[in-house]
Amino acid sequence: MRLSLETRVAEDVTVICCKGRIAYGIEAAALSGEIAELAPQTRRVVIDLSGVEMIDAAGLGALISVALTAQASQCSVKLAAPSNLIRQLLVESCVLAILGGISG
Repeated sequence: MRLSLETRVAEDVTVICCKGRIAYGIEAAALSGEIAELAPQTRRVVIDLSGVEMIDAAGLGALISVALTAQASQCSVKLAAPSNLIRQLLVESCVLAILGGISG
């Protein structure tokens, strides 16, 4: 399943709901592009991973790139609701540490 993104604003937080896979190619580029567009307009972004089935190495790189892009615009990015498998991948790859953990 390709990645689909749905963006909504809840109070002062922009939430990006991801469904599908974050993988090499247009999926990783779509997420990076969404953050690049939103970061200058908001201070807080939460990426909801509850619908993500798979993340490959390029997807992990995209999440790190997203964090760096957001930081450059004084925007914080947190991850939310990853499945146990995705959470384990984020921990073992150190991406979770780079992004500062999971949003409560």
